[in-house]
Amino acid sequence: VATVQDFSPMVMATFGMCTAPTNPQVIAAQGSPVPCVPVVTGPWSPGSPTVTVGGLSALTSDSMCQCSWLGVIQIQDAGQSSITTG
Repeated sequence: VATVQDFSPMVMATFGMCTAPTNPQVIAAQGSPVPCVPVVTGPWSPGSPTVTVGGLSALTSDSMCQCSWLGVIQIQDAGQSSITTG
């Protein structure tokens, strides 16, 4: 579980691939994707209006945050699925 305030470098480890054209590592790789090491500029938005963790809004599948390299970090798989019984 993550909240809108989970954006510090120690919380957000390397994940995914970065293609931001302003990232020096992408430039050095001549535009090829490189491992994402986020340099996040602020909290995630939006957070859940109804679910909180420790008083902070939980992240949802539509939550995003901005990276200093002008990229946007998004959730691709929220890790939740609906189960129906029949």
